[in-house]
Amino acid sequence: ISVVEYNEKVYKNVPHVLLDVRETHQYDICHLDSSVNIPLKQLPQKIQKLKELMQQQSGKESIQDFPIY
Repeated sequence: ISVVEYNEKVYKNVPHVLLDVRETHQYDICHLDSSVNIPLKQLPQKIQKLKELMQQQSGKESIQDFPIY
């Protein structure tokens, strides 16, 4: 997703999770306030956490069509 596309989603209040897969030390240097950091190499172990975040943001049980950027 491009910066312009993401900005449009935020402006329109589209529910989403902004996933930052950089290493934690990189994320700590600079990140968007609304982002969630799960380093790429940890993603398989943290998939349940990601699903829970998506359900919280969507307010729905099903997260099939929930966008992750």
